[in-house]
Amino acid sequence: MLGNGFVCDDDRQVLENPFVRDPHRWGRIFTGPVWSFLGPDSETNFYRPLHIFSHWLIWQVAGPNPAAFHLYQLFFYVISVLLVYRLGRDLLHNHVTAFAGAILWALHPLPVEPVCWIAGVPDCGCGLFFILAFVVFLRGEKSPHWR
Repeated sequence: MLGNGFVCDDDRQVLENPFVRDPHRWGRIFTGPVWSFLGPDSETNFYRPLHIFSHWLIWQVAGPNPAAFHLYQLFFYVISVLLVYRLGRDLLHNHVTAFAGAILWALHPLPVEPVCWIAGVPDCGCGLFFILAFVVFLRGEKSPHWR
């Protein structure tokens, strides 16, 4: 996976995006939708500033190296797998079942596209933070301080 290049929207959202490439334009990422760098004719209501800002940060560290972008996606994915294990362990109180669920989550083909497609970082991020929120919610429910 780290050897893969840019695919689909990756070229436009990363390589052709002046808000990502130019270190002085990062503020523009927060003032418009994802495609605003293409001009007013291509404006949509697709506002995801953290998506493009994460591309900007990676570009500042690694430049146009697709492996760095894929590594970032993989990091999100691995953390989500660990959180699924944690969630299964907290809900089922069985390490083997929790491990099996986490392996199923990790190997299921559904999350392959967002992980391999650099522009799919919002999908990985949404999944990661949704699972994290659920883990935190369960911990809060079990805590005697919140009752």
